[in-house]
Amino acid sequence: MRLSLYIGLVAVFWALSILILQAGKKQNPFADFSSPPSAPEAQEQIKQAFLHAWKGYSKYAWGKDELCSLTKSGNNWMYMGSTIVDSLSSLWLLGLQNEFQNATEWVEKYLTFNSSNTFTSFFEVNIRILGGLISAYELSGQKVFLDKAEELGKIMAKAFDSKGFPPSYYNFATGEGNTRKEIRTYSIYGPVYSPGYYSLAELGTLSLEFSALGHHLNQDHYKYLGSQAIHLILNSFESGIFPNGIYNDLSHTNTYSVAGEGDSFYEYLVKEYLHTGSKNSELEKAAIDSINDIIEKLLQQDVAGYYYLGLIKDGEFISQMDHLACFFPGTIVLAAERLGFSNKERLITIAKELAFTCYNMYEQSDSGLASEIVNLHYGIKYPWFVDNHYALRPETLESLWYLYDLTKDNIYREWAWNIFQAIEKHAKNDVAYAEIENVNRNPPNQRGCLPSYFFSETLKYLYMIFSDEEIIDLNTWVLTTEGHPLKIKTDYTNPNLK
Repeated sequence: MRLSLYIGLVAVFWALSILILQAGKKQNPFADFSSPPSAPEAQEQIKQAFLHAWKGYSKYAWGKDELCSLTKSGNNWMYMGSTIVDSLSSLWLLGLQNEFQNATEWVEKYLTFNSSNTFTSFFEVNIRILGGLISAYELSGQKVFLDKAEELGKIMAKAFDSKGFPPSYYNFATGEGNTRKEIRTYSIYGPVYSPGYYSLAELGTLSLEFSALGHHLNQDHYKYLGSQAIHLILNSFESGIFPNGIYNDLSHTNTYSVAGEGDSFYEYLVKEYLHTGSKNSELEKAAIDSINDIIEKLLQQDVAGYYYLGLIKDGEFISQMDHLACFFPGTIVLAAERLGFSNKERLITIAKELAFTCYNMYEQSDSGLASEIVNLHYGIKYPWFVDNHYALRPETLESLWYLYDLTKDNIYREWAWNIFQAIEKHAKNDVAYAEIENVNRNPPNQRGCLPSYFFSETLKYLYMIFSDEEIIDLNTWVLTTEGHPLKIKTDYTNPNLK
């Protein structure tokens, strides 16, 4: 009796286990998607997606910073028409000349930089507006863009302090700067605040745009401003990976990552070295040391062997992968091919593995879209989603483009096409596109507004992946962190970083 009961319980337990395992199996969100069509057909579909979003913006938000497609309205936070300016280089590269001309006319007639008495992110104005204008000038040769860039540059130049640090937020109407402050500790009198706090990315993501402006205007002042903070950081800290947060007195936080707050600093070490003619040995050494140190300290494998980039906080390694960090495989490829690394082949292998993990951040969600942040303590196959929303980000597609440009391996087109189909399926609406609230719902709910980088980066990288002819020759151009192409200046000299 007891034996038969025991056998029966075992059988029930076994059956329940099978049912639980089957119920727990996550269906591949790409299972019903098509394989990539021919490259020209893929490009045409991506171009139509761009036009769909552009028409929605033009109808409901023209001149505003962003389109909010769910409410059919525009949103301002820069008051500089950032979607128009940020889209200029993409409009040009996609061959949308009528739309480019309309955008050019708006820039000439309506773009101003002091129309609103509000504090705006200095970092975002630099990468979206200044970078967008200079790139449009270099691509088209139309002087209106350089004139506007010079007008903006004069305003921005007044914002730097004696160290070469820009404010985190700047009032472009009044010339007032505002730097973030953090509570360091508490005293009997209340909180004790830090001196001004800057993210590493804020300080190090100026060099491309300012050096290009200085080059075109033949004014070393701008070159100096763009590189001064980098020069100070390189001479104040041990080479390698740098702290994410730096205070005005050069004290710092104890967080290290290549995600938010750190990311584009490392990107610009590589790209400014290339942009200025591959002559600056200090930048090259800093870039090589940083990439090698990041790999040594932040690169880990999960339980299934997938590579990922975590973060270090107060000496503790955290198994967290941000989508923002998915730019890094592309930067590794670019650097390994063009800088003096002794371990080039290993770097390319690591870049491929990291890109595969980034792709899996899409494949392992229910919708086929990647969340902002995942914790990989249990591995990429069983991710713990720290931030479930999808922000139409470009970083994975950016790295897939660099890898396809290097290898011509069609797997990167296949992955990109799956991501594009997931965007079309879940983020598209009758007006344009929107962010996704929770990637682990199928179908998910849309939310928020359409960021300008969807035009300047996400769709641009998708389009370029399916180009059989090089749209951007990496021997001639570098792309800013906002996806804006800038020509390499072989005759460049910099008065600050020799």
